[in-house]
Amino acid sequence: MGLKITAALPNRFSSGIEIVVERMKIDSHRDTGAMSPRMPWLRIRANGGSVGFTLIEVMISLALLLILIVSSFSAIFTFRSSAGSLATYTAATAVVEGRLEAIRNATYNPPNSPFLTASTFVTNFSEAIWLDKGGTNLLVPGTVVCQIQPVTGGHLVTATGTFTTRGKTNVISLQTLVNKFSGGQN
Repeated sequence: MGLKITAALPNRFSSGIEIVVERMKIDSHRDTGAMSPRMPWLRIRANGGSVGFTLIEVMISLALLLILIVSSFSAIFTFRSSAGSLATYTAATAVVEGRLEAIRNATYNPPNSPFLTASTFVTNFSEAIWLDKGGTNLLVPGTVVCQIQPVTGGHLVTATGTFTTRGKTNVISLQTLVNKFSGGQN
């Protein structure tokens, strides 16, 4: 796509200006590459029109940019929702684990309470994961129920927490075995 330049051989009858003019003649069917004197970044076509983007090219570019922006915001909101769900699940697990550890730290001396010879349910644990800013209203209320049942080698303790957040019920269940060899026992 090079430019066609016609060159004139200098002769004794032509002046220097005529030689320059002859050398600058360019095929009129090609882009001249001439610059606008007022706006050097604007290139002028041979037919007089300016070189630039068409309306369709601009609309396609804007549509692609819009798709990129919408998908980015969608990803951000999805990540935020996932992080919130994970935080709620982690906090609920910590509450259930705390109740389990409280029972595990009790002195193991069966058949004394809470380690009886039959299965026992320890309830009335009304818990909350999140409180409002004032610290008075439960934002994510729930309950923790602990079941202690005798098994070979000690007592199996199962703590089950049920928490409802955003219309979805999360159930977390943890187990441990408590016996005379458990941590904190004499």
